[in-house]
Amino acid sequence: MPDKEFDPLLIKNEDYSNSFKVSNIKVVKVYDGYKKPSSKNKKPSLIIMAVICTIFFASFSAFAIVAPFLPIEAKNTKTSLAWTGRILSCFPLISFLVSPLAGKIVSIPRVGPKRALVFGCGLEGCCEILFGLAYLMPTSTTFVVYCLTLRSITAIGSSFTLTASLAIISEVFKKNRALAFSLTEIFTGIGLMVSPGYGGILFKYGGFPTPFIFTGAIVLAMMVVVLLLMPKSFTGEETRPVLQSLDVDECMLSRTSIFMNKKFLILLIEVQEFEEEIEDILEKTPSTLQLLKNPGVFLGVLSTCLALSLPSFLESTLTHHLQEITKDEICVEKIGLIFLIMPATFTASSVLTGHLVDKYFNPRYVIILGQLLMGIVFLLFGPSPILYSRIPSNMTLLSVSLALQGIFLSFANIPILSDMHNSVKNAGMNVSSETSALLSGLFVAFISLGNTVGPIFGTNLTEKYGFSWATSIMSFIIFGVMIILTLGTLIENRINKRRRIKS
Repeated sequence: MPDKEFDPLLIKNEDYSNSFKVSNIKVVKVYDGYKKPSSKNKKPSLIIMAVICTIFFASFSAFAIVAPFLPIEAKNTKTSLAWTGRILSCFPLISFLVSPLAGKIVSIPRVGPKRALVFGCGLEGCCEILFGLAYLMPTSTTFVVYCLTLRSITAIGSSFTLTASLAIISEVFKKNRALAFSLTEIFTGIGLMVSPGYGGILFKYGGFPTPFIFTGAIVLAMMVVVLLLMPKSFTGEETRPVLQSLDVDECMLSRTSIFMNKKFLILLIEVQEFEEEIEDILEKTPSTLQLLKNPGVFLGVLSTCLALSLPSFLESTLTHHLQEITKDEICVEKIGLIFLIMPATFTASSVLTGHLVDKYFNPRYVIILGQLLMGIVFLLFGPSPILYSRIPSNMTLLSVSLALQGIFLSFANIPILSDMHNSVKNAGMNVSSETSALLSGLFVAFISLGNTVGPIFGTNLTEKYGFSWATSIMSFIIFGVMIILTLGTLIENRINKRRRIKS
């Protein structure tokens, strides 16, 4: 802890219209969350962002590279298609169940984001390499058990990796959370798009184990990078509130500026009357359940689940629809290119969306706008039977709809994490590093839930009602969530207004 040193900026008051004079006080600095590293250990935020983005690329490459090659090996071991699907779907399910716990563990000061990130990368990388040995399993039963076990453990590692990464960028880039998250989404998209490509090359020349050894090695390499480049202040030892106090005989201060400071929270405590209040304030880190009870956080995770279920909905049903409208004349290469349209526009628009949200627009309103536009576009995919008499189904309409869907998905998804932090702050809760870790865990959990329910909804609705009605039903669900989010926003604004009046 630095020596006691009086900083006049701590009690500088530019508006004395509501000021009062106090004596015998303590000026207490509270570093809310991660203590800034010393000049000797300070790492540029650009390096932190580069490390996190590379981790997202490596982690999602490891996730996506399994799908193209697992069915081939499963067929060799006479494993049914149903069990192959269960092996693939267990990853997001386990991630949904584990991520809130990961957020809780990351928020523990003795653990912290850096240790959790090292643990997650190590576990994920090792399991990815071991998964490449699945071809050695002699029977279908041993193959299924081996793959289910490793995919489940890999999901646990991925949950810690992603939760810790989001917790770090939420703290390091407090003023640019949406922009920072948009950058991670770009590398997520790149990892999902390119991993089947280079995985196919590695599979062709090296056999089944090679793609998994390669991706696992990348993840393990990122574990080493985290150990070497990530600041020590993210290990967790310094995540406890650090107090520095000094006695001041007398000063003028404003009631409206006591809690305002860009770098740290300042509390001016009159020694004899308010010493106990600082302990109460510092201990108010909300639990996961308390966060979910916050309307803004609940609506945020609901929106996250919806936004991430839509791409997986289309991935599970679009090929069948393409074959229908082209009468089975479309080649596999064209199907692959069409599948790239939505990720490409999403990736291209993410950074602009993040910048606009951070600088100009309320994130909640951007989410609502994104959901409205996504609902409209989903009516065009089939197109909906409601519009079919006026808008015929063709490849041009489908391609344009996919491009627009990628852009509007960035509107609906990129601002969510920033909006959840704003909701917690507006509710008067303590937005500390521990809170960011808990929010990150919830966010990752509902991303996984969306990835789980999307294919289930897509395949069942399409099988029962056809693609046009299935996308129409999803459109109505999107509009329903948008209405709930709009009403929740109005109610939340009224509650926050009353709270401000009372305070």
